[in-house]
Amino acid sequence: MRNLIRDNSTKAYLRYAKQLSYDQKEVAKGEDVTADADVLVIGLGASGTMAAIGAAENGATVIGVEATDTIGGMGNAAQGMFAIGTDEQKERYGEDLPTDEEYWFNKIMEENRYLGNGALVSEYVNESANTVQYLQDKGVNVYLSDQPQMIGHFDTMVEYHRWNNAEPFKYLTQAMEDAGVDIHMNTTAQSLLTDSEGNVTGAVCTQEDGSTLTVNAK
Repeated sequence: MRNLIRDNSTKAYLRYAKQLSYDQKEVAKGEDVTADADVLVIGLGASGTMAAIGAAENGATVIGVEATDTIGGMGNAAQGMFAIGTDEQKERYGEDLPTDEEYWFNKIMEENRYLGNGALVSEYVNESANTVQYLQDKGVNVYLSDQPQMIGHFDTMVEYHRWNNAEPFKYLTQAMEDAGVDIHMNTTAQSLLTDSEGNVTGAVCTQEDGSTLTVNAK
């Protein structure tokens, strides 16, 4: 009986696989393209997206390539962010907040036993309120959580800011387009281009249709 079931399952699988092969359509390979830009961003996850927007808004010509069909990467799994000194906190707690940037810098450094990059942590904390405002300006509805969200967030005040629209990167994708970023989805960087001194000057990428996109950047 087991052999009969196994044989029938195998035959059914083979029939299904054969049917799929008939339904598949060949995608004609597109023409290879060479493009020039001031900045090439490889990977349009959370960091890459913001890098592309920042460079473009500061006047650079930007090409962004993303290997998948989704902007934001793991940033899409996030539900919010830390921030201190926001208008939302001042509205809830008043202008004299229970904690400030110095408090959170020291707290974060203490919790990582001073192994973290102090300058980077300082920048992260001091720019957090501006980051919330920036996201709001781009259309992301960021609001102050009613209560702490994680053990690490329990303190004298709520510093966790959430967004209640499920697609913050929809707005950030629009921001890239508005800034003139040339976005290439389903495009994978295969190799880097370098000059005689080893500086990276671009990349060779494979696009969804199998064509090659060569980007020369500065």
